[in-house]
Amino acid sequence: MALNLSPFRPSNDQTEQNARGTFNGAAAYQFVGDYMLRLMKKNRGDEVVLCCSGRIVAGEETWNLYNAIITQQDRRRIVLDLSGVSRIDAGGLGVLVASKLWANGAGVGLELIRSKAVQELLDITNLGPLFEIGSARPMLLPTSPMGSAHADSAVERRCA
Repeated sequence: MALNLSPFRPSNDQTEQNARGTFNGAAAYQFVGDYMLRLMKKNRGDEVVLCCSGRIVAGEETWNLYNAIITQQDRRRIVLDLSGVSRIDAGGLGVLVASKLWANGAGVGLELIRSKAVQELLDITNLGPLFEIGSARPMLLPTSPMGSAHADSAVERRCA
């Protein structure tokens, strides 16, 4: 049996033969471990933390991120935590640049906390200096009366 070392997998229940690409019909593929953009918001006085996970790629979801950013015009600072982002493309980078331009015009500070994928794209494009770069900060976990953390995902733990 041949091993399929492709980073792609069928998005529906295809056979092993289909997973190797020798199928007779069309199949939709998605990146393993990749999922749509998820966004969580945490208010902290005049600062807001927007935690993102998944992928920031061209499309409606990416512009939803932009809209989430520009609706924070009453904040002094926006921390965009991208540490959970698995993939970003030129469309996603365009939204980050547009967000930075909006923030500069609105007098709002915009700080990025990068993932490896975001860092690589900023390095390739030499756009890193455009952004204020922060490091992942530990965020307090909400606790139940018993003292156990009840956040159930990495994004929720970061934004709790």
